[in-house]
Amino acid sequence: MALRELQRPYQESLTRDMANVMESRPVSRFTARFKVVTAAIVLLLVLGISAGCHCGDATGPALNLSIRWEPVGGPGSGGYIMCCGVSPGNSNVILLGGDVSGMHRTEDGGKTWRDCNRGLASPHNSQDVLDIYDLEIHPGGRRVNIATACGLFTSGDLGDTWSNSLCEGTPFGALTADPSNPSRLWAGTGTWGDPEKEEFAFFQSSDGGESWEELPATGIPPDVEVGDIVAFHGTAGGSVLIVATDTGIFRSTDEGRSFTRLEGGLPHNYGTRLSVTREGGEPTVFLMLYTHPTGGGTSGGVFRLDLGTSSWTDITSDLPLADNPSGEPIQYGALSSHPGDPGIIYAGTEVPDDPSEEYSWDAEGSYRTINGGGHWEYITGDDNLKTRSGEKLEFWDIESMGLQGSFITIDPNNPSVVYTGSDQVLRSVDGGDLWENIYSDVVTPTSLRGRGLHLLFATAAAFDPHNKEKIYLGYDDVFLFTTEDSGETVTIFDTDFYFEKLEPEYLNMVSSIVVDKDNRGVVCVAAHPQYNYRHNPSLPNMVLKSNDGGRSWEIIGNQERGLPDGFLKLLLVPGGPEGVNAVYAASYGGGVFQLNPGDGEWKPLNQGLPESPPVETIACDHDNRSRMMLGLNYDEKISVEKRLYVSSNGGQSWNAVEGAPRGDVLMVSFDPHRSGTAYASFQYYDPDEDTVSGGLYESTDMGDSWRQLNSFANVTALGVHPEREGVLLCGNSPFYSSVGGYDGFGFYISGDGGSTWRINNTGLNNLLFTGVEFSPSDPDTIVVGTLGNGFYLGRIGGREAAHD
Repeated sequence: MALRELQRPYQESLTRDMANVMESRPVSRFTARFKVVTAAIVLLLVLGISAGCHCGDATGPALNLSIRWEPVGGPGSGGYIMCCGVSPGNSNVILLGGDVSGMHRTEDGGKTWRDCNRGLASPHNSQDVLDIYDLEIHPGGRRVNIATACGLFTSGDLGDTWSNSLCEGTPFGALTADPSNPSRLWAGTGTWGDPEKEEFAFFQSSDGGESWEELPATGIPPDVEVGDIVAFHGTAGGSVLIVATDTGIFRSTDEGRSFTRLEGGLPHNYGTRLSVTREGGEPTVFLMLYTHPTGGGTSGGVFRLDLGTSSWTDITSDLPLADNPSGEPIQYGALSSHPGDPGIIYAGTEVPDDPSEEYSWDAEGSYRTINGGGHWEYITGDDNLKTRSGEKLEFWDIESMGLQGSFITIDPNNPSVVYTGSDQVLRSVDGGDLWENIYSDVVTPTSLRGRGLHLLFATAAAFDPHNKEKIYLGYDDVFLFTTEDSGETVTIFDTDFYFEKLEPEYLNMVSSIVVDKDNRGVVCVAAHPQYNYRHNPSLPNMVLKSNDGGRSWEIIGNQERGLPDGFLKLLLVPGGPEGVNAVYAASYGGGVFQLNPGDGEWKPLNQGLPESPPVETIACDHDNRSRMMLGLNYDEKISVEKRLYVSSNGGQSWNAVEGAPRGDVLMVSFDPHRSGTAYASFQYYDPDEDTVSGGLYESTDMGDSWRQLNSFANVTALGVHPEREGVLLCGNSPFYSSVGGYDGFGFYISGDGGSTWRINNTGLNNLLFTGVEFSPSDPDTIVVGTLGNGFYLGRIGGREAAHD
């Protein structure tokens, strides 16, 4: 079974892996969590080997195989940021943690950002280590502690390097520090809204997060999920802890050894977020309850704790809990109160973890009260978001957007400074009246310059053969951008066309881009909904075409034109009659189709293929354009025995390759230097052994026989150098699910046709690859896409490398 079929939806978990992971462990278990992937790399870095192949400095006499990686500038931000912290004593130092690419830091107040993930690794080979739920910054120093979806980590240098302080292989949803002794911390397992409940455990550290001890935490049931934890100095002395869980609110007066329920005055016991204000030493505690739809209404909101009576007071008042008139619930995932004024409270919306739940997108954003809940004001919505410039907030679509408030952070050094957002990062210096973005700069009305915070799924890219500085960049969620300065700035897709034709169908992701080398300005793009739903035969699609380099677009492919639903990979085959090159579309669940330029209809080319073939990849021979190769994936809804097919007549008919290696076909590519030579990557999952195997193979006879080049079982990026014979590129990505018996992730290059391989991860902050493309103007320049950190440009041999 293809491992990607075990993914969970995007809102539940996204996947990332870091290039500078410092530790490696064997995979120990299999799990269906969407983001659980391996982070084992150091074995390769230390030993210089990978499973089933020799990885060394396989350089030819005049070829340097090192690759120098630099991030490509993009629109900025993205992903899903879940926590934010400002360093006590230095407001310019801000840390962000999210579900796409780990930790990020600025030391200049948001002018520039960098990733800080070196050392984030899991002994359980779990990508969840990069899913950051909470963070604490020690006052007066550079000590940081984070709670991730598979353990606790600490850093003594503001995230430059991390060490694992407690990794149980289970999620830690929250941690907090003792306000009277910040070196003492508490952390609890479980995360709000996680359906895979783990047994609850509660821990304490007395040395700033270097080591942890488990506390009894008697009184808290064993199957709870932690939403939040706060600590404050009690009036009777000692620290008081309050823990919000999905089955109750609990208080401890003995520093976490025992707890009692604290639920008087609450309509239900599902707590999600907590905040505490210490006015003159007297604490005020606030609680956010999960929004439960009930018969005829909703139940939830914000509550204030009366410590004297141990009872809660409802201060929700006019904070909306359901959209009017639809009645869809509004869920809140952030709560923050002014450190010195309990009358000032902020609440932010969040999309539920369960995508099946109804949720009101129309009311997303952040809310504020300045009178203790007497009245709540909507401060970051579509129509009322005000910026310091007096104009609408300039964002990816160059229009104001609704902004989720999955985090709200008040600067501990200046409570008038507030940060909020989720896919975006906004700052207010006047308590929430006016806002500015701190992730990108508007260069022109249609172009942006990112500041280094690029947390996007990069799904497809293509160089313009007629302009060496121009690259088409396709993303999930924010669709298509172009750059004409190698990523320094990006120009947005035609927003009028997008909102008229694509947005109503939720087609917000680019799956494939092809550029016509023979006809200047011609480019075709495939559009879909979000990336993680790609293996769905009923996924809607469109194919767009531009004749002027992306300035204007037309629809050339959809159901009305004979192109069925399904995730698309496009193929442009040059050499067509009268200069019109052939355009093919390979559809997951639909098969292969060719565009008829005469009538604009798509002709099916499925003779010899199984019914409803789940196509994953397609390629044609550079020397003989009539020869093609097609790779299929396993799909539990579609019975497919053979996974690899070839055609010798331009796709008019197909034949199964009988001797192909077993498993799913992830990538196929032809060698431009040797006619009939093809490369294919295979992946086979053994459910009985809970292991995965496979690798990259070569065939010199159109699939009749195969030679294994390596045992990389998840090759999601494959390239054959168009000028240097024998130079192969191979991106071996971590899995979306942990499985036993495999490691060796990273970006590899071979200079001898695959006999030896060299790993090239320096500069990469993400090892989940979506593809690699060569620049036609300079084939030693390549671009690779990642799931979480956008695109990276690489240079084979460095910038001084010369051609052979």
